[in-house]
Amino acid sequence: MSQYEPPPPPGLGDGCTAEVACKGTPVAVEHGVVTAKDDAFHAVAASNDGVVFMGGFGSGTTEADGVPKEGNVLLTRRGPDGAISDWSGKFVPGKEGTLVTVASLAVAPAGEVAVAGYFNGTLQIGIESYASQANSRDAFLAVFDAQGALVYLKAFGDQAYQVAHAVAFDPAGNVYLGGSFAGTVDFGDKAALEASGTGDGFLVSYDRTGKLRWRVPVRGAGFQAVYALAITDDGDVVAAGLMDGESSLGPLEGELTEWKDMFLARFDAASGDVTWAQRMGGSGDQIVDAIDISPKTGEIALVGNFRGGKMDLLGKQYTNDDMHVWDMFAAFYSPTDGALLRSAAFQGPGIQAGTGVAFDPAGDVVIGCLFSQQLQLGIKLLATESGLDADACAFKLRGGTLDVVWGHDFGDAWAQGITAVDVSPKTGRPLLVGGFQSKLVGILDEPESAGGFDAFFLELSP
Repeated sequence: MSQYEPPPPPGLGDGCTAEVACKGTPVAVEHGVVTAKDDAFHAVAASNDGVVFMGGFGSGTTEADGVPKEGNVLLTRRGPDGAISDWSGKFVPGKEGTLVTVASLAVAPAGEVAVAGYFNGTLQIGIESYASQANSRDAFLAVFDAQGALVYLKAFGDQAYQVAHAVAFDPAGNVYLGGSFAGTVDFGDKAALEASGTGDGFLVSYDRTGKLRWRVPVRGAGFQAVYALAITDDGDVVAAGLMDGESSLGPLEGELTEWKDMFLARFDAASGDVTWAQRMGGSGDQIVDAIDISPKTGEIALVGNFRGGKMDLLGKQYTNDDMHVWDMFAAFYSPTDGALLRSAAFQGPGIQAGTGVAFDPAGDVVIGCLFSQQLQLGIKLLATESGLDADACAFKLRGGTLDVVWGHDFGDAWAQGITAVDVSPKTGRPLLVGGFQSKLVGILDEPESAGGFDAFFLELSP
């Protein structure tokens, strides 16, 4: 099922430049590939010419926390005219019990598409094939040209786990891949990295042909990971992720604690050297989910969640003493040194979880989320049908003030959630993906799921 509304006239796509363009109302929805099993989109990326890619997993099952357990790649291309092409078949389906899932997508200025994720079992594109070792999860990176032909495919792993969480292109077409690994992993230079603790993070860069440029580990005694990437206007890469316990990255030397902290760091694109790095922690857990960089000011937006104590965002503190539910935050940092510029927290009964962030051309920011019970957005209160279900949600903040421009929730008495967000550079429209059970109340003709979770894509007016 597909619905499509043509882009607005020139001028209405550049953020909220007219009242009609400031509502965040649904204008197009895609129900994804419908199967009797679980399907969900986990990533979305838009090109400068209006093409949108959505990725995740399909025909699978999930763990209790929603993490994919088995299934095959779900990869969809949506043209500027709304036409849908299924690219899932570029990945050969595995046998029962196999998992191959997309975690992140990126589109290069020249149109190449990077697909990153992880697999358990066999990964195959065309005649290229990899098998994971010892039934563990291995990371992969696949790059296609604009027509869908494979440029190169890489897989990384041993008997332990390796997962790719994030991928990005710089203006020159170089690729950056971030994730986490245990055991030993070789990124292509035959000088393998060995994890120093429960798991280390990694950031690695390849040129347009797939040749390794550099690699940087995030080491520590606990678990470390790179969860999100963004590219500055001059081509440097900014990474955000997790530091658990005693850990190190460039100038950062974290002390051993029992809590999960976040880090934010800028890396020189040519060498991988750390330009600056910041660690944000407190007396509870803090997790980063997504970052983006403003095309207007260059500032960095960070969205994530916290629980179980006090969180310090480099000078601004928020408290959530409940270890069982997450609260959401949005924070904005200087691209020069990582100093905090401003922040906001979204708290209340139940769970408030931020899952995606993207700037629009005017410098305002769109946040994707899910919540249970209530979500207070300025003077607007969103509420689920009961305290046991979860709704998908999205809202826009004014970039300079963090005032709420609009906010919406979508769902019924079952579970629905946004997993990733982008904004079309061509139209300025927010692009949301996720998974849902039952019915997406509040979206056009209210799509209904066919089995467990179904994948969905949603385009909103600015």
